[in-house]
Amino acid sequence: MEQIDQVIDYCAYGFEIVGAALVIWGGLEALVFIIRHILKHRTHERLEKIVCTLGHKMLVSLDFFLAGDLLSTIVSPTWDALGKLGALIVIRTALSYFITLEIKNAKKEIAD
Repeated sequence: MEQIDQVIDYCAYGFEIVGAALVIWGGLEALVFIIRHILKHRTHERLEKIVCTLGHKMLVSLDFFLAGDLLSTIVSPTWDALGKLGALIVIRTALSYFITLEIKNAKKEIAD
């Protein structure tokens, strides 16, 4: 049983690493886009594309972080851990909702 817990811990850690990598990737991609935008002197253009690019990666990374937290809670299902997981689920659901709204608004602006 101890070996299974260790494997689950490694998997949870792996999910968290993937989530962090997606946030870093999205941030770097957004930074490159902004630098290109500034260097081309396109100050009149909107930057809605960056909202879509970064927003999508943030949404996927939130799912990976949540998967890691779920696996961690499976290993040690205390009431304290379950309470923290519940709070994280509520916070991440709210973040996902608002990020999705931002992406939809940015796509509308791009289409106009």
